[in-house]
Amino acid sequence: MTTIDKMFADDDGYGDTNSARFAKDESGNVFIHCARRPSFLISGTRSDYPGAVCVTVNGSEYTSPKKMINAEERIQISNDSYPGSPYNAALIAAALNEHDIDLDGDSELVTGLPIRSFFDLNSKGFDLAVSGNVAEKKNGLSRFNVEVFSAKRKGQYAFPTERHFVVSEAVGVLIDVLYDDVGNRRNDWIFDGLDDDAFVLTIDMGSRTTDLCGLTRNLVPVRHTLKTINIGLNDVHARFRDLLVAEDGGQLMHDAGLTVNALTDDKVRKLFQDGEVRRMRSAERDTVSIQHLAEKAFTSIVRDDIVTKLGSLADDLSQVAAIIVAGGGAAVNGLMQHSLRKELMVDQHAIEKQEARMNAGQIIASDSAQGNKILCAPVAEHANVRGFLKWLAFIQHKLTASDIAGMSDRLPVLSR
Repeated sequence: MTTIDKMFADDDGYGDTNSARFAKDESGNVFIHCARRPSFLISGTRSDYPGAVCVTVNGSEYTSPKKMINAEERIQISNDSYPGSPYNAALIAAALNEHDIDLDGDSELVTGLPIRSFFDLNSKGFDLAVSGNVAEKKNGLSRFNVEVFSAKRKGQYAFPTERHFVVSEAVGVLIDVLYDDVGNRRNDWIFDGLDDDAFVLTIDMGSRTTDLCGLTRNLVPVRHTLKTINIGLNDVHARFRDLLVAEDGGQLMHDAGLTVNALTDDKVRKLFQDGEVRRMRSAERDTVSIQHLAEKAFTSIVRDDIVTKLGSLADDLSQVAAIIVAGGGAAVNGLMQHSLRKELMVDQHAIEKQEARMNAGQIIASDSAQGNKILCAPVAEHANVRGFLKWLAFIQHKLTASDIAGMSDRLPVLSR
């Protein structure tokens, strides 16, 4: 059996790559250690870039830096062929480097794909995850021989098909909510007073897509809830850019010293995410209002699609144990929560009551007594990739807390 020191999870989006492995702290307590690095990739070996991890995939050289020096050199990975490309393999290799992990014949890797990919793979049904040759059809990682060189280490390995699992992305968040880091089940009170058909709806907002997925307490997918919406944070950034350019006939751009040509995708993302935009002022006007308009346009589209997809939720929430909103960044996530609460007419008092029961920063969710079946609260950071790793250990391999304790001597000591 593969032991937990050989398990690795990766969630490489078009914006960031999140990764996870099991570790233990100085007191010997097992926990899931997570890391994040930007999904930057350039051709060739460029050790002069900050935080560079140099990777050779099937003879082609790439560098994954932590910071871009020249934006024009960046490889654009945002296309449908990316999951099965050498770019994906290179970014996963860079993520492995964050944790000092080498894949070998006993290692197992779990990655994610949007919900729609699982309908393509399983036209007669829907599984939470696939593996082996089925996974290869979408990710193809086993075809790649990879060499890594960085300041940390160097190594050579291949991605073994039979030990590469692919999980539907929206599933990871709920698994993270329902299991702690050593496999104990938790938070089942979400389903108190509800029948076996009740489900939690997860909304996972990514860079290019937003996934909807309903799962019962036994992790059985609710087919009519499954959907990939072809809109994501990239659309928020594009709308923000258009509004910024048009504001006051271009005067705001002029006063801020910006040109249209200077608004590259990376620049727009930086302005939107890191707060720099809040320091761009002209005649005491702040661009926060523009940012909010872009966020609102996105959340309105997703909210309407959710309500349409699930039917008249505002009239009957009896089967919805909770709604979990994941991803999107703090501002978009918060706006989505507010928008859904308003649309579904949820009693604010009930929300506050349930948020008081949140477990260590996790989400949670419903008030059966009052019939208010919703909570839109922030999930833990890295919830998706944490859930991938938990799926592999606790669902695929059915490891228990005592199993984890017995394997803990194999784990590295890392800081939480």
